[in-house]
Amino acid sequence: MRRHVERYGPEAAEDFPEESVTAQWRTQHLLVPAVLTLDGPLIDLTDVPTRQEIEHRHVDLLLEHDLQHLDLHEITTSRRAITQTIAADLFDRGAGAVRFPSRLDGNACVALLRAAAPRARQETSSRSPTRRPNRSPTSPCRGA
Repeated sequence: MRRHVERYGPEAAEDFPEESVTAQWRTQHLLVPAVLTLDGPLIDLTDVPTRQEIEHRHVDLLLEHDLQHLDLHEITTSRRAITQTIAADLFDRGAGAVRFPSRLDGNACVALLRAAAPRARQETSSRSPTRRPNRSPTSPCRGA
């Protein structure tokens, strides 16, 4: 852990869980089983050719952050400049979800990219309603 913090800075200490996240814990904390239908393809960031393709599209961003490659550590850290930019790009390209390893235990996490349903609002004044983005990325994987 010390070497990790020295390499990535003090905020990298948050990359380590305080307690182990076991299969039993995940089973006990399952909210509801679900079957999903995605709006687009699942992009697997553990796939090396997929990451290399993303690297080529975002070479300037990576160099701006002193990175030669997009490694799995950068995908799973709490430093979001890189991950948010890549997620927005994948979203704009029509991805339905992104698979990546959890920073807590390395098991698979999936961030769903979905079209948000419009919300009906009652108007209480003559002001026009605030418009919300019509699509937004979400992630069901806590601590990822």
